[in-house]
Amino acid sequence: MKPSALSSSGVIVLIGCALACNRAASLPRSESSSSSAALATSSAPLGSVGTTAQPWFVGHWSGSYRAQAVEPALQAPEAAQEQWHTASATTPSNGVLSLRVAPNGEAQGDSAGDLGQAKLAGHAQADAIKLRFEAGESNGGYAGTLILRRENASLCVGTLRVSTGDSLAIRQASVNLKRHE
Repeated sequence: MKPSALSSSGVIVLIGCALACNRAASLPRSESSSSSAALATSSAPLGSVGTTAQPWFVGHWSGSYRAQAVEPALQAPEAAQEQWHTASATTPSNGVLSLRVAPNGEAQGDSAGDLGQAKLAGHAQADAIKLRFEAGESNGGYAGTLILRRENASLCVGTLRVSTGDSLAIRQASVNLKRHE
C-alpha cells in the first residue's frame, strides 16, 4: 500500500470519529444518556443482564411409592424359587420420598416406609434424575435405583427398582415426584 493511501484512510477515520463525537455532544441530555445506556446494555456479556433461569430440576421434590413384588427374570432351581416365594410379600410396600436437587445437578434425599429408611443420592441431567436407593440393613437392606424423567415443570415420573442383597425380595414401583415451591 502506498504511504499516501494509508495516510488518507487514517484521515477519513479521524473525521468520522470527530463527527460522531460532535453529534453525541449536540444531542439533548436525555437522548444522549439513553443512547449510551443502550450501548452499555448491548455490549454487556450474554447472561450478565437480568437473572438467569435455573435448570428445570433445581429444588425440593417429594412423592410416594407403592411397590409390588416382582419375580426374578432368570430361571432358578426349584429350591431358589421356593425361597423367593417365601421371601416375597403379597402386600404392597408403601413409602414416601423426599429429594433436593442443586443447580449443579447433585441430588440428595431420603425415603421412609416398608422398604426401610433409605438414602437417595445421584445426579440430574438433561431430562432425567438418576438416583441410587440404599436402605442399609434396615428392613431387609433393600438397594437399587430410581430413574425419573421430567414430565413437566413440576412433575417427574419414574420407576423404583430395588432388591435385597440376596435378591430373594425384589420390588418395583411407579413413582411421581412433585416440585415444591
